[in-house]
Amino acid sequence: MSIPPGGFDKPRRMCYSIYQVGGSEAPPGRMLEMVGEYMGSQPVLIEWLDSKGINNQWEYLDEIEPLLPSRCISVGFLIEETPEYKTIAQSVSATQVLGRMTIPCCSIQKVVELKV
Repeated sequence: MSIPPGGFDKPRRMCYSIYQVGGSEAPPGRMLEMVGEYMGSQPVLIEWLDSKGINNQWEYLDEIEPLLPSRCISVGFLIEETPEYKTIAQSVSATQVLGRMTIPCCSIQKVVELKV
């Protein structure tokens, strides 16, 4: 899933308060439903491995202990997916995204689609 070239065909105002949608009261969770309807973005949880390093001190070779990768969990709206990587965004509107993160597929352990 990715943002179509040229953007979305029907830009809509998405910066509503959590309880006000189009001038009427919105039930809890309606904002997330709107994002799914208008943006085509699926909220996901991605579990992935990141590299880890120590570069601020000298270490004696005979005292080195294993340095394991860091297990990370990131949650966001899936805005781009290729065979090489997945990109999520922290926040989305009709015309903008905030807080993008691209995770290489070779680092991804699990992807869970979140229900709204």
